[in-house]
Amino acid sequence: MKYFSSRRREFSVLLGTSPLWGYAQEAPDKYPSKPIRLIVPNGASSSTDTNARLFAKEASVALGQPFVIENKAGAAGNIGSEFVARSAPDGYTVLYGFNSIPTISPHLYKKLTYDFNADLMPVTQLYVGSYVLAVNNSMPIKNFEEFVDFAKKNPGVISYGTDGTGTVSNLCGEMISSTLGIKLTHIPYKETPVVDLISGNLQALIGPLTTIQEYVRRGQMRGILSTRTTPIPALPQVQLLPTFLPGVSVAGWQAIFVPKNTPSPIISRLQMAFKHALNSPEVSARIKMVDGEGVGGTPQQLTEIISRENRQWRDLILKIGLKID
Repeated sequence: MKYFSSRRREFSVLLGTSPLWGYAQEAPDKYPSKPIRLIVPNGASSSTDTNARLFAKEASVALGQPFVIENKAGAAGNIGSEFVARSAPDGYTVLYGFNSIPTISPHLYKKLTYDFNADLMPVTQLYVGSYVLAVNNSMPIKNFEEFVDFAKKNPGVISYGTDGTGTVSNLCGEMISSTLGIKLTHIPYKETPVVDLISGNLQALIGPLTTIQEYVRRGQMRGILSTRTTPIPALPQVQLLPTFLPGVSVAGWQAIFVPKNTPSPIISRLQMAFKHALNSPEVSARIKMVDGEGVGGTPQQLTEIISRENRQWRDLILKIGLKID
């Protein structure tokens, strides 16, 4: 399937140094002098879209200019990301992206026609969420040790659902399977399959904490493992993945990116604006509600996170031979 345009960015070089982007570049100290397009590579009303709108509202206060939200969904976020990668590096087209785009898609998709890490630049990581492994209440499993023991004694019997092939949820299951030497059967859905788990059509699922925590709290399913590094305040009985797989990083994070060659003063201005947003009462309340973590780090810190997770998912995808056309 052809998801992406075959056109590559074309540019000229003036005196062997400066690229000609075909626009009159604004002095960075005047930025921003007009509204900023914030590209969300998911559909309207998705959790990514909801968070992006909240962050943008608060960041606009610090910048003195509004953000105009544009949803460009499709191809696991790569359509919107490529759009930003092809945009002028002037700070007026910004990506509200998420972790799988720079760390999983480059190794998973055969026909990407842009290079995220070469064509885009990090500004700041905003929010980090976690995933939970839950089992149907009828399963004779109370904790992760019992889950592994059951899986070893019954290879392939445990079918676990996720929100799709190649997603963080799916790769978390593959990481557990390949590292601990157990065989699980993956069933991909278009969204986290809570109904099928509760009804018994699935034995397990791996999904975002924000999606399934209420079902666990109400006793409709049994949460046994979280990818967090610290206990979930509302679900202290759920064990932690780092206890069993030290050094493995499984998270769902969201961040701001801009096109390559965006001037550093503009990047700094955007970073400080979104850091201001993180400290606002409304954003803080939202993050607390979903048991997430606000970050607001530097571009270099985000670059290091991407590099580390890139290696982790590349190695796993190569190991299991997973590819999407």
